Amino acid sequence: MELTSRAALVTGTRRIGAVVATELARAGADVALVYRRSRAEADETAAAVRALGRRAAVLHADLRDPDSCDRVVDETIDAFGRLDVLVTMASTYRRRPMDEVTLDDWNGQMEVDLRSAWLCARAAVPHMRRTRGGRIVTVSDWVARSGRPRYPGYLTYYVAKAGVIALTEALALECAPDQILVNCVAPGPIVAPEDVSDAEFAAVERAIGRQCSRLVPGSPQFTRMRKLRCDSSKLKQPACASWLAASVGGRPVSIRISVPPASTR
Repeated sequence: MELTSRAALVTGTRRIGAVVATELARAGADVALVYRRSRAEADETAAAVRALGRRAAVLHADLRDPDSCDRVVDETIDAFGRLDVLVTMASTYRRRPMDEVTLDDWNGQMEVDLRSAWLCARAAVPHMRRTRGGRIVTVSDWVARSGRPRYPGYLTYYVAKAGVIALTEALALECAPDQILVNCVAPGPIVAPEDVSDAEFAAVERAIGRQCSRLVPGSPQFTRMRKLRCDSSKLKQPACASWLAASVGGRPVSIRISVPPASTR
C-alpha cells in the first residue's frame, strides 16, 4: 500500500517496534521513533530508516507523563509537517504475583500500555482530521485477545492489553466520520526478551498448549500475528487492509497500512 511521503509515529521501538518502523520506511514513510531507555536501539533503527532513503526523528519521552504524549505528536509534526500513521507499541512486561502487585505497579502498567495509547491517539486525531484521514494501529496481545488469562503473574499486563482492545473498538467508532481507521494487532508468542527466565518461558509454553523451542533467528518456527479488524462497512469508512506479519526464519516483520492517495486527501 502506498505510504510514500507519509509520516508515521511509532512508540515502543525495540524488538517488533524496530522492525515495524523499518518496514514503514521501506514502504516510503518518514518515521518518528519514541524511546524511553533504549537510545542505542532507537538510533540504530533511525539509521536503518535513513538507509532506506527516508527521514527519521528520534524522540525521547516517558509516556507515563501525559504531557509527553502530546509532545511526541507535536515534535513529529515539527519534523515532518504531517502525521498520517500512529502505531502505539509502548509496553512494559514484568512478572509479579498478584499478592505483590502494588498501586504503583498497577498505575505504571495502565499508564504505559493503555493510557499512553489513548493520549497519543487523542493528540494525533486533530492532525489526521486536517488531512482528511489517517491510520491508528494499537498493539494488544494474543492472550488478551483470547479472552482468558493463560498464566499467572501478569495480572496488570493482561488487564491493560484487554483494555487496549476495548480502546481500539471505541476509537474506531469515534474516528470513523473523519476517515481515520483504527485497528488493533494481537501478536502471538514471539522471541522472548533477554530478561525472561526459563521458568517464565516454560509457563508460556504450557499456556499455548504445545511444545515449542526458544525461537532464535534462523529457526524454522515463526510468529503469526492475529489481527483484530473493525468492520469498515459498518463504520462507513473506505476498506483498508492493516496487518503485521512476523517471522524469525529469514523473513522480516512487515506492516502494511493503506492510505488514500494524496490527490484524494
